[in-house]
Amino acid sequence: MTGDGYGRQWQLLREQAYRVYGYICYGCSQPIDPTLPKTHRLSRTVDHTYGVNHNGRVPRIEDVRPYHRACNTRKENNRRRRTPTPTQWHSQPW
Repeated sequence: MTGDGYGRQWQLLREQAYRVYGYICYGCSQPIDPTLPKTHRLSRTVDHTYGVNHNGRVPRIEDVRPYHRACNTRKENNRRRRTPTPTQWHSQPW
């Protein structure tokens, strides 16, 4: 099993995503170099196009796209910033 919790199914989906969508980053539209080490900020990764709950199942190919690791991280950071914290909920002047 891989660290993402899906194991071999997720590995197959990632490879299918590269075959279907190519090595173009969905976040910045720039080419992805598949030879970079996986820890490099511009290495390849595959992620959901938007936050979805698959109830423990591997997502569909339509729900994932290739990203640079840095673009994926930026996307995740932006998503977290938009989610209000419980403190922010109570600080609204209603």
